[in-house]
Amino acid sequence: MKTTRRNVVWGSIRFTNPIQSAVAGAMIDAADTSRLDMLGILTKKSAPYAGDTLYHAVMNDQWEVQELLLEMCEAKYLKEPRMASSIGSMLEQAAADDDLEILQQIFSKCGEVDVGDALGTAVENDSVKVVSLLAEKSKHSSVAGALIDAATGGKAEMVQALLDHADHQAIEKALRKTVKSGNDEISKMLIS
Repeated sequence: MKTTRRNVVWGSIRFTNPIQSAVAGAMIDAADTSRLDMLGILTKKSAPYAGDTLYHAVMNDQWEVQELLLEMCEAKYLKEPRMASSIGSMLEQAAADDDLEILQQIFSKCGEVDVGDALGTAVENDSVKVVSLLAEKSKHSSVAGALIDAATGGKAEMVQALLDHADHQAIEKALRKTVKSGNDEISKMLIS
């Protein structure tokens, strides 16, 4: 009997080899059953398939799995464009948890990533250290949004942390919004 080679789609990767598909499935099964030891073994041998497992872990709030994969995976797999939303979600969760160590690890492994949502979360949580780190790594547009939110929310400490990373246009926008809200203290900070 002649067998044909067919493509098996798993997550965002198309596998042409049933072994690849089985390994990817086993990685997700290991994640779902909290078998971090087994996931570690599979990741060492099959790191290219870890992206789908990381995506699955992010979608299912499996933080221990995310940390393991972040630690074990090579940067080249984490920098793939298909990983951007998963990495962004991890950044946001780390910002919410005030976890500077994970944030640093993400930046060192993943390079330039979109930190906009994570920066907004850090401002909401009044985390000066996280805001400072994220602002340092972010684009001016992300800092502008966070600065406006902090200024209109009356969060002086957050405004101060963001001012060093904001361009004049962001400060101007924040000032206009703050003046409308009537917060004199923040307005003075933005003018200085």
